[in-house]
Amino acid sequence: MDIRVFEKKSRLVFEKSTCLTEGEGFGVADIFDDYFALLKSTIQELSLENVPSNIYNCDESGFSGTINNSKKVVVSKGTRHSYQAMVNFSGHVTMLNAISAAGGTLPPLLIFSQVLPRNCEDGLPGSWVLRSSESGYINSELFVEWFQLCFVPYVGAVVLFSSY
Repeated sequence: MDIRVFEKKSRLVFEKSTCLTEGEGFGVADIFDDYFALLKSTIQELSLENVPSNIYNCDESGFSGTINNSKKVVVSKGTRHSYQAMVNFSGHVTMLNAISAAGGTLPPLLIFSQVLPRNCEDGLPGSWVLRSSESGYINSELFVEWFQLCFVPYVGAVVLFSSY
């Protein structure tokens, strides 16, 4: 396919990259080096090198609950109707979770915008925490609640280490 045809049919474009000069990129490597040096010394100081189940990364991810009926699906030839699972809410949902370096996960926190959808707990493990916030995004109060309900009871003693 010709590049011009590709660009016309997609929202992507091809552009020439610009090289960073040594001066422009300088310092970025130092930031990474400092971070990983501090992480390494903390892990060694706490004797966690051989205990990956005690090292956790916590992060959040969000998605929209709006429905897009224009999506195509793969069905068998001759299928008369193709159906899409219906989402019972609109707005934003955030999931906060933690995973250990050994691969273990903790119960997540699901945050819905404004109110919890009806029957949203059906089929979910009882350890999951479901909450709502005006925007559907996490805030400090919800993080503390998740930390107290889902992190500390499963992990125990805690040392906080953040890249922020």
